[in-house]
Amino acid sequence: MRGTREAIATDQEIRAAYTSYIAYFGRYEVDDEKKTVTHHVAGNLNPTTIGLAQVRGFELSGNRITLRTPAQNALVWERVS
Repeated sequence: MRGTREAIATDQEIRAAYTSYIAYFGRYEVDDEKKTVTHHVAGNLNPTTIGLAQVRGFELSGNRITLRTPAQNALVWERVS
């Protein structure tokens, strides 16, 4: 991912993608005692969070992990077997 990319899509397509899709990557740390995971954002579709640490609460249940933002939005991941 380059920090300076040229958009090839239309403004409407860019707006739709930006408001409906979340993708980021970077290293993370898990605090079992506090039940949190801290993502150290190395790259993101939203460049305003690159370089920041994002703390999320987590819950484990069977094959699922639920991450919760401070605003209580939930992201559920399920392991496929």
